[in-house]
Parts: sequence; structure tokens; C-alpha cells
Amino acid sequence: MSSPMAMETMHTTGDSSSSMSVVFGLLHALQSEICMFVAAAVVYLLVSSRLPSTAKRTAKGISKKCLDESSGDEEASKAKKMAARRAAGSTAPGASRRAGNAAEQEALHLERNAKSIREFGKAGNLQAAIDAFASIKLGCSTMSSSLAYNSVIDACVQCTEMQMALKYLAEVKELGLADVVSYNTIIKGLLSSGDMDSVNGLLTEMAQHGVLASHVTFHSVLHVSVQSGDKDAAWRWLSQMRQAGLAPTCRE
Repeated sequence: MSSPMAMETMHTTGDSSSSMSVVFGLLHALQSEICMFVAAAVVYLLVSSRLPSTAKRTAKGISKKCLDESSGDEEASKAKKMAARRAAGSTAPGASRRAGNAAEQEALHLERNAKSIREFGKAGNLQAAIDAFASIKLGCSTMSSSLAYNSVIDACVQCTEMQMALKYLAEVKELGLADVVSYNTIIKGLLSSGDMDSVNGLLTEMAQHGVLASHVTFHSVLHVSVQSGDKDAAWRWLSQMRQAGLAPTCRE
């Protein structure tokens, strides 16, 4: 039979073994946790060591793309600005002033020489009138007005050179610049020579080309009809004048 001391010793020994088992169990569990933590740390380090380089490459690519797009936008902006400057340069105040001055010079040249042509015609100096007309053609970049032609036609009529006058009328008609003044001047010359058939032909031509007869046109033919005593012709012209919507005027 065991003594109480022996039994106590055995009980103590059992408690110690149980405590040791618990400690070893805890150590084993802790060791497993540490191993898992270490493994996780190693995996993290491995993954994180690769991510920065990939992220850098991606960021670098994005940055380069942005720079390229920015550079392209900048080049496009520069091109637009240069085009705008060129467009502005073509209509710059200086260019406009030069163009305006050139046009003014041409207009003055035309007016001055047209006046000279008429004066030469009245003086009977047809050659001087023709030379002044040639000067106008040389001094003007384009003939855009009937003034010069009407002046030289008038000079030809003043000098009773109707063939020359008809030649210039044909030229101004070809340019599309013939107006009522051009026709009236020729009609005045034809009436002076009594060529009523040609006058009637010109009046018909005027109507065909949309050139409206004026008071001057009808007064010229009316005056000649009255002076010649042709009352029927006078009434006929008066009727045509009214049909054209023009009222006869009387001069005291």
C-alpha cells in the first residue's frame, strides 16, 4: 500500500507532465504560426520586388504617351497660329493700305486721262485723244469701267470719225462694259449724219441687251424728228418713250 507521500509525489509528477505537454503544444502552434508568417513575408517581398518595375514601366509608358499627345497638340497649335498669321498678313493694314492706294492711283489716272480725251476731242485732236486712251489702258491693271471707252467714243464723234467710234463701241461691248452712255454717244453721232436706220438698229440692240434707253436717248431722236419736220416719227418716239416709263421734259 502506497504511502501518502508517494501518492503526493505521483500527483505532482502528473501535473508537471501535463503542464509540459501544454507548453510543448503551445510552442508547436507558435512555431507553425511563425513559419506561416515567415512564408507570407517571403512571398510579399518577392511580389513587391517585381511590382515596382512593372509599375514604373507602366507609368513611364503613360507618361511618354501623354508627352507625345501634348507635343502633337502643341505642334498643331503652332501650325494653326502660323496659318492665322499668314492669313492676317495677307489682309494686314499695311497690305490693305497699299492695295487701296494702288486702286486710288488707278482711279485718279483714269479720271485725269478721260478728261484729257474729251478735251482733245472737242479741240479736234483725235490722235491725242487716242494716245491718252492708250495711256489709260497701260496704267490700269484691268479695265473695269466704261469711262475711258465712253470718252474716246465721244472724241471720235466730236471729230466725226464714226467708223472709229463704232470700233471702240464694239470693244466695250465685248468687254461687257457698254452702257447707255456708250450707245447715246454713238446715236448722237449717227443722228448728226442723218443715219436713222442705224439709230433704229442701235435702239433695238439696246433693248436686246437689257440696256434701258434714257431721257437723253429719246430727246435726241425727238429733237431730230422735230427739226426735220417728221411729225409721225416724233409721235412714234414719244409713244415709245412713254412705254418705257419716261415722261418727256420741256426746256424753255
